[in-house]
Amino acid sequence: MKRTPIICISKFTLYICYSTALIYFTPLSSSLSSSVFDIDQKTKSLSTTTTLSKRTNSCSTTNPKSFNTIHLISLPPLLSDDTSPKLIKDIWKWKDIVLGDGRDYFIPRPRALKALSDILIGSSLTQSISDNDDVLLHHGIEECAILSNCARMDVLLCLQTNVTTYHQYNCQYDQNENHSKNDMESRIHDSIEEASKVLVANCIMNQLTAYQRIKKEKGGSAIIWEGLSSFFDLPGMVSMTDVVTNGGRNENSQGLSELLISSSQLDEIILHFCNVAAGLAKRDSRPDRPVTFRPFSSRDAHIMLQLKRTVEVANQYSRVKLILDTSLNAGKAARDVNTVSILKEMKKYDGEGKYSVAAPPQLALQAIEDVHKLAIQPAIDRCINKLRSQENTERIVLFQTQIDAIFEKKGHMGANQNIKQLIHDTIVSLRNGDIVDVEATLMTIELELDN
Repeated sequence: MKRTPIICISKFTLYICYSTALIYFTPLSSSLSSSVFDIDQKTKSLSTTTTLSKRTNSCSTTNPKSFNTIHLISLPPLLSDDTSPKLIKDIWKWKDIVLGDGRDYFIPRPRALKALSDILIGSSLTQSISDNDDVLLHHGIEECAILSNCARMDVLLCLQTNVTTYHQYNCQYDQNENHSKNDMESRIHDSIEEASKVLVANCIMNQLTAYQRIKKEKGGSAIIWEGLSSFFDLPGMVSMTDVVTNGGRNENSQGLSELLISSSQLDEIILHFCNVAAGLAKRDSRPDRPVTFRPFSSRDAHIMLQLKRTVEVANQYSRVKLILDTSLNAGKAARDVNTVSILKEMKKYDGEGKYSVAAPPQLALQAIEDVHKLAIQPAIDRCINKLRSQENTERIVLFQTQIDAIFEKKGHMGANQNIKQLIHDTIVSLRNGDIVDVEATLMTIELELDN
């Protein structure tokens, strides 16, 4: 029988305080096959003040973990044969009016994009992934950027997940609930994937509901209201208040989440935005049409301006900004004859306009191959290395904060040679991106200080 996770949505609240929690750090996967970090399943104890239903005072939390994942959530395209579900058609209409359609004479919507992003930032979702609620996952969106144009609506987000396992003391416990490590990791991974889509779907459905309600209230003047919003970045087009009950969760969000397209493969996400910037992204609404590479087309280069506007709105979010900056750099390199020399032969072909001449197919295919090899792939590699370096730095800073807390707790002003060497070795390992059992290291340091 398929299990249905227990889900509730609330304003983002961390269950685990970073200054005291002992967290297993796991770096970005070295194989880059996924942006989801590996999870250590060793059981350690940590008492917290978290209060949950179905729990008694004799039950305490154990084995907390925290990690970040990066996701791309995309709105399904409007199909050229007009077979898209009505819900998707309604959302596209809302998106084009509120966030802009990106067509000719496109008016940037930084106010609307920022307002929608601010709603997503801090939204959270809590899931139980075991029959006895022994494993609780709390997901919160920390970073977000939204790209909206005529071809796509992409939501790039960074999700923080806190995993807490509950160990029962003098409580009823189902001994059959003894899942393997791989099974639990699979459940956690699936839960993260589901959470990223549900959070975005809930936000979109709330906005669609508010938009349709306001449109109905305006009656005949709704046409004027929609027309003005097509030419101006009007305030209030994004509803900043919940228009549904049940903690802000829209009853139709689950249906939309099943339709949304998602990816958590880090290299695929970066490649997607690099292709978009370079004018090499496929049009999902027209799968029968091949990608036409026109590096000197002003119309195709318009996407660079749209991406710049997206970066400006998300400028304070380090991870998503790095990915978008990487795509802009790749887009520039993809049109640079000094980076991709074969583009010199493409200059006389822009493939644009009634009397223009398209590049020969063989030349166009070779140009696309060279762009991926010389401009896009190096940009992806640099971005992944920078993300890994940033993650390692954050791990070191948190480790040092935990060390300071232990010294303050123990009343020690300094460390002996053994502790210094242990701290040094741990920091070196963290800097190299190795998997480190930080909690075990902290426990060893505490024991050394006690002795």
